[in-house]
Amino acid sequence: MGCFCAKEKRDAKENLKKIYSKQEINDIFNPPEIPAVTDVVEAVSYVGNHLNNCVKLRTDVELGLIIEHDEFIKDKVYRTLRIGQRFTEITEKSTNIDLNMAEYSMNVSHYVQYLIDKKVIDDEFLESMQILITTSNEFRAKFSEINEGYSAINRDLKVIRNECIEKDKEIKKDIRNTGFDIDKHERERFGINAITTISGVTTVASYFIFPYAIPFLAGWFVSNLSESLNHPNDVDGLKNKVESLNRYLKQLEGFEVILNNILQVVVKFEIYWREHVERISALIRKTEYERVRHVKLSEVEGSLIVKKWKDLEGEFRDYHRRIFKELKNITI
Repeated sequence: MGCFCAKEKRDAKENLKKIYSKQEINDIFNPPEIPAVTDVVEAVSYVGNHLNNCVKLRTDVELGLIIEHDEFIKDKVYRTLRIGQRFTEITEKSTNIDLNMAEYSMNVSHYVQYLIDKKVIDDEFLESMQILITTSNEFRAKFSEINEGYSAINRDLKVIRNECIEKDKEIKKDIRNTGFDIDKHERERFGINAITTISGVTTVASYFIFPYAIPFLAGWFVSNLSESLNHPNDVDGLKNKVESLNRYLKQLEGFEVILNNILQVVVKFEIYWREHVERISALIRKTEYERVRHVKLSEVEGSLIVKKWKDLEGEFRDYHRRIFKELKNITI
């Protein structure tokens, strides 16, 4: 009987080595890669500032005249602000998921350390892996919902921006046809300013979903906003505003290209959690097929994994704390 038990132990050890190569362990418990917290916080802060500027413009004396007499501008201003509200709601949900992922990261690091310190029986191990699958599926579903929310906002922003582009064409045509009549300048000046501002807000809002576009758009909105509200009421000033708007619309065309590439980042977490479920499911199948009776990881196999998930826990908690703080500064 003693020999039989010894043989069982040898078989279990061989099976353990067979399904738990170092590469497999790394693949199964490989944590997601996330952008630097500072970059994302700067993105949220950047967009928050401009949404707040849009709120201020709504009550500005000059823009108030536009809202009263120009239904086109009034419509774009209020639609942009409603989009800003949706941004804050969806981003707050995303930030709460960050906190959930921090807790998940903590649990994974603790469990991997447990597998290093203890020899776990197969039933306990399989039960724990099933919990990881359930939680990962929940994350995948949540990120799918967040992705759809951001995608819907992005579609709405494109509609507003395209409408502004068409209106810009109409204004330029009117300006050419009037021969730069001064009275016409005054009325059209307000329209150009507001459209420039709204186009800026909508593009910034698009960029809010994709923080990696910071270098492309940083600083444009504030300078353009100040210029559009304070530029002299003369022919040269009107020409400068038209030229500025033309340059900006060219930036929008370039941003479309960037946007298509950055869209891949939006679904990054959704893809990760789906693949995470697949990897753990494969591990469960192997464990059952090989009839592994006990599971234990060596220090070499598990220590780096523990460190990665511990570090990730801290990053996710930092995300939650700092981004939530920025969201509270948005006054919509």
